[in-house]
Amino acid sequence: MCQKTIGGIFVNTMTEYYLESVEALRDLEPTMERMEEEGLWDRVSRVSEPNMIAGNVTGVIHTYRKREGGSRAMP
Repeated sequence: MCQKTIGGIFVNTMTEYYLESVEALRDLEPTMERMEEEGLWDRVSRVSEPNMIAGNVTGVIHTYRKREGGSRAMP
């Protein structure tokens, strides 16, 4: 069971390649958008950063701010 907290910032970084190629991550961004629609958090930014990792690999940085009172039951 997750403990409820007030406020907070969530930052996620990964390569764009993972978002596109890893089956378990393909629904990540749509899930983040649904969570925003549900009132759980607000997107602060989504940045695509070329050359974030050596070898000309593009990275993605997601930043969200949790809304006060925004929570849902977690398994």
